Amino acid sequence: MEELQQTPIYQAINQPILLFGAERNLVIFLAMMASMLMWIGGSWFTFFIGLVIWVIGIYYLREMAKRDPIMSSVFRRYQQYQHYYSAHTTPFTYFK
Repeated sequence: MEELQQTPIYQAINQPILLFGAERNLVIFLAMMASMLMWIGGSWFTFFIGLVIWVIGIYYLREMAKRDPIMSSVFRRYQQYQHYYSAHTTPFTYFK
């Protein structure tokens, strides 16, 4: 009898892209906002506030990624859904 062909599934293909343990695009956005506050503020106070925002933000982004590594894209997709879908169609239904 013929053996089935086995194809290896590499772990790197299935893992989400994370940076500092959080979603890459959210970390980059947080870094841009914190650095803008730190450098454009122009004082030591805004530098430390930006640093605190960075540390707290990374902590919460990592906690969010522990629960679901692609939570932001799932939430964006959820926002596109309608709140109510009618069980019956009407002659005025818009077809895409």
